[in-house]
Amino acid sequence: MQIALADIKITRERFRPADEKTVSELADSLLRFGQLQQIILDDDNELIDGFHRYSAAQLVGWTHLDAMLKSDVTETLAREIELETNIRRKDMTWMERAKAITEIDRLKRITNPNWGQAQTAAVVGTSRKADVADAVKLTSMMELFPEIANAKNMSQAMNMAAQKARMISRAVDVQAAPSNAVSEVATRIINMDALEFIKTLPDNSIDHIITDPPFGVAYDERMASTV
Repeated sequence: MQIALADIKITRERFRPADEKTVSELADSLLRFGQLQQIILDDDNELIDGFHRYSAAQLVGWTHLDAMLKSDVTETLAREIELETNIRRKDMTWMERAKAITEIDRLKRITNPNWGQAQTAAVVGTSRKADVADAVKLTSMMELFPEIANAKNMSQAMNMAAQKARMISRAVDVQAAPSNAVSEVATRIINMDALEFIKTLPDNSIDHIITDPPFGVAYDERMASTV
């Protein structure tokens, strides 16, 4: 069927906001070849899938689009359709893909308590259950540490998440340590300029020096230069 753009409703939050470059490329395609893929609407003309096509049609001044109606669509199913359509796009960033996989896994578990990550992997087109586990872990870690989203790729994001996890683990270990052990260590730590402190030491009072200069300062904020 054809539907007027003015009759299409868009009230749900979109997983992927309209990307200017993608909309421009789709607009060129619409002008050259026409509409190659229908948008999907529910019974109330709410847009389920095809937001970029809708935006491109607006850009070129079209008033109507070819659409397919899908009846009895729940909020959960509408979200699943949108995510499963987007997850196979090659232009998704690693962060978008991780969030989409995580949301698909969550929604599938709502409708099927026996659903597992292996089944989610099949839905999103990967043979590794670990890909789903990594996506879920990264999405959770990005909520705690938003800076992980600045990673250039999935591998770097996983490394940053691992560093953050180790940092949390160390903090928990310190909090769990007996108070007397912490205070004992604190009394043995000297916080001052090493060049000044060494002048206060008696001659022949040092048998061995083990040093660890802070080469790793802000290590977790550095970005790898290679993909």
